Amino acid sequence: MVLLDENFTFSLGDVLDPYADYTRSDLNEFLRSFDPDSLSSEQVYSNLGFGLLGSIAADAARIRVTFATPAESSSPSIEFVQAGQTINAPRVEDGLGTTEREEIPLDSAVLNDYQGEYELAEGVAIKVSVRDSQLFIQVTGQQAFPAFAMDTDRFFLRVVDAEIEFLRDDGGYVHELILYQAGEHRARRLGERL
Repeated sequence: MVLLDENFTFSLGDVLDPYADYTRSDLNEFLRSFDPDSLSSEQVYSNLGFGLLGSIAADAARIRVTFATPAESSSPSIEFVQAGQTINAPRVEDGLGTTEREEIPLDSAVLNDYQGEYELAEGVAIKVSVRDSQLFIQVTGQQAFPAFAMDTDRFFLRVVDAEIEFLRDDGGYVHELILYQAGEHRARRLGERL
């Protein structure tokens, strides 16, 4: 069983990130001298194994991920590079990475106005349903998630940083929704008007 390799040096200087100074070169050096026959058949979690798997996956996808610590920048961040594109992602200060939103109560009759299917793209729909006075949002191929009212016709999800706004026509009929998640995505309501 290999939990850590022999060339790993634990540093008390960064208890929260003891692998901060462990490099791809350190991993390669260990692998050159590693004898897989020394392993037992017992399966246990291995930081080394997890790092190796991540390294192989990154090589296969030609991905590079770099973690910047506060010493290198003003706050912790991640730089993600793939196919020549670079995405810099600064750390969000709250625990989930989502904006803090306050839920308000809405009457079940109002929630029923939103029920139906909305076409997001060809072959992709957002199904809106109500169960036990709770609105649920389900995108094609995904499970349904609860959505919470932040205003009449405006909801947020807690599982991801996303909001949904329902648009009404002059007669009050909900005919479209807008999904706010990494941009603005409109979805028109499908089916006949009731």
